[in-house]
Amino acid sequence: MTVNESLASHSLWELACREADAFKWLESERRGFDVGPIAHREWCRRFWGVFCRYRRVEHLLGTRRIREFDDASFGSLNDPAVLQRPVVRFVMERFVDEGWENLHFVFWSHRHGFALPELHEVLSVIDVNSARFDPPWS
Repeated sequence: MTVNESLASHSLWELACREADAFKWLESERRGFDVGPIAHREWCRRFWGVFCRYRRVEHLLGTRRIREFDDASFGSLNDPAVLQRPVVRFVMERFVDEGWENLHFVFWSHRHGFALPELHEVLSVIDVNSARFDPPWS
């Protein structure tokens, strides 16, 4: 068994609750009163999408196993040689930081010098759609 296989499995929802609770505490401290469930909804509105994408990347890199993502994809990007490929870096940066969807990548791939088959290979591993969940609070 490798080190990555022995990592505990985490729930996306439990991790989100911890993050939202921390946000609620900070907002309550900043305002001087308990802001209540409004803070949870605000956290979801502002951070949920990026939060899910970061957890997807952690799962793919093999640094944190997330139950809601398929086990077969766990650690699928933990090879340093794969991460050094320009197309992988291009996709990873825009997937998380800029929130790009598959169509964005297809549209801009030629301008950045990536062939569609090469791009498709990376997008198949990252699986943008698997990082899409309804927020716990709305």
